[in-house]
Amino acid sequence: MRADSRQQRPARPQPPAPPARRPAAGPAFWHFLRYNARICAGLGPWLLVVPVASTMLVLFALMAMTSLVREHLAVMVLEWLGALVMAFVGTTLLRPEYQYNTLETVLTRPVSFRALVGVRMALAGSGVAALMALMALYMNRVMGKQFSVGSALLAALVSMAFLAALAVTVGAFSRSPTLGFFAAGAFWALDVVFVGQLNPVLMLAGYGMALKEPDGIFTAWKLGKAVLVGGSLLLVYLAARAGARPAGQWNLRRVVRSTGCVLAVVLVYLGTGAVYKLRWGRAHEAELGNRTRSWYQQAFRCYGTVPVAPLLSPSFARFIGYRAPWTKLPEDPEGKLSDERCYQVQQLKVVALGSSTGRWVDNGLYELGRMLVSEHDQTPADPEFRLGLNCLEQLTREHPDSLFAAMGLERLAHAYWMVGDAASAEATVRKLVKQCPGTEAAFRAGRDFAVALREQHRFAEAVAVLGPLARNAAPSDRPLALLLLGDLLSDPAVRQPDRAVAAYAEAERLCTQTLTELIGLGEADADQVRLLRDTGALRAQVRERLTALQR
Repeated sequence: MRADSRQQRPARPQPPAPPARRPAAGPAFWHFLRYNARICAGLGPWLLVVPVASTMLVLFALMAMTSLVREHLAVMVLEWLGALVMAFVGTTLLRPEYQYNTLETVLTRPVSFRALVGVRMALAGSGVAALMALMALYMNRVMGKQFSVGSALLAALVSMAFLAALAVTVGAFSRSPTLGFFAAGAFWALDVVFVGQLNPVLMLAGYGMALKEPDGIFTAWKLGKAVLVGGSLLLVYLAARAGARPAGQWNLRRVVRSTGCVLAVVLVYLGTGAVYKLRWGRAHEAELGNRTRSWYQQAFRCYGTVPVAPLLSPSFARFIGYRAPWTKLPEDPEGKLSDERCYQVQQLKVVALGSSTGRWVDNGLYELGRMLVSEHDQTPADPEFRLGLNCLEQLTREHPDSLFAAMGLERLAHAYWMVGDAASAEATVRKLVKQCPGTEAAFRAGRDFAVALREQHRFAEAVAVLGPLARNAAPSDRPLALLLLGDLLSDPAVRQPDRAVAAYAEAERLCTQTLTELIGLGEADADQVRLLRDTGALRAQVRERLTALQR
């Protein structure tokens, strides 16, 4: 009985086991540092020789032509050189990691591949950034190039991060650091050769080009740098995921998929650049003026025969004269124009006369009218010349609010003068001054018309033209208009000295104000120097006339 009771007695509860201690973070961290140090030390001396040697060679070349190097070129060198060196160092540091198989990945790496990518990129970035900082300080302090060192280094760091991320990502997917570096080098070469013409936003030397053309197409360089930062983060994430996986076998499916991804990236790159250039051109057509079509042609010439313009808009492609490789050029029956020029005229006729509505109709009417009027026999009997006049008249009649209406009226008046139709020319100029006040076209045509009226001793009509012209002219044109008005009012045939003195005094005040603003800007470029010289000469003329009149 006792034995049975002992066997049926419940077991005593055991105390809970103490929690297992986590391994200390210190040994793992030092192991991680030793791992990276051994990898970097085993890569050989080229990891230091190539960046330092390339930096020194470029610096020696800049020193040899110090007088030719401008501030924007110095900044562009920092952005370009730093990006290429960073791509080389980044792919070199990760070269051993691309060659592991699945078992080696598990047994040898102390941390994830993502941490390795971050640490190696931080090491590469710190070293290359130090070289670029020394180079920037030398160019700024010793060579005397006036640019913001902090802004230049920050812009160069963004370019360095993007190009290195691109090289590392391609290398991680292909398990070939050499291929990754060549992919980054191809992007770098496109940026250097085309200087951002393919995509003015997503370019490496955006800050330098913005310094070169402060009012040009590269004004969105800050947006471009922000996009490059986002692209760098995305590429590093993709590289970490691809590098952590075992290398796959290359087959037809993988080749097709990789090729499709590359083509998609290229199309997005070219497409975004084309869209940005088109939008920028449309927003600045008033400033481009007569150069609008030639600017569009120059901006899209870098794409060659790639059908970028037709994909944006078929009418825009005809407007700029895009020609596919298989297009047969027409021949001019009269033999006056070349085959290429005849093709351009043919395309403009489709844009301007093929439809009464459309975004490029007014642009096409102006360009076609200007081309036909200037390149054919300037006689009313010539049908092409007559067609040019009709295009300009249609532009001013059907599109009075267009940016090209004022320039169309100016061309139309000039054409009438050339064929001897003085009545139509004078009526066109009066219409231009009345309907388009403040435009450069109205100022030029009205000024020449007033001078012609004065030579014909039609003083009252000349005063009637110059008066409104001086009131409505742009600030840069008002002093000259007031000077001409003062000369006319001080003429013995007019005899209005009080109004002449007032016109001269106002012109002198405007010239003085312009000179004060230009001098206050400090360092001036070539355009500002020319404007300063011209304004000073104009003020001297005004003072001379005013002094002579007050005597």
